[in-house]
Amino acid sequence: MPKYQCCFLDEKQKTVRTEVLRAGDDLDARREATTLMTKVGGFSGYDLWAEGRKVEVYRPVKESESPR
Repeated sequence: MPKYQCCFLDEKQKTVRTEVLRAGDDLDARREATTLMTKVGGFSGYDLWAEGRKVEVYRPVKESESPR
């Protein structure tokens, strides 16, 4: 089973927590990272890596930052 590293970010895009995730594939790792981010709360996004390969960068757009 592949090992993933998920770096959770604060509002300044600085890593505030790192978790090692074990998932069957990239999609499962994304789901697990999103679930953790939602359950724990207080994060502004995450970077998900698998053995040096960037899998996903997730930084949701806040409503005040979205173009009109």
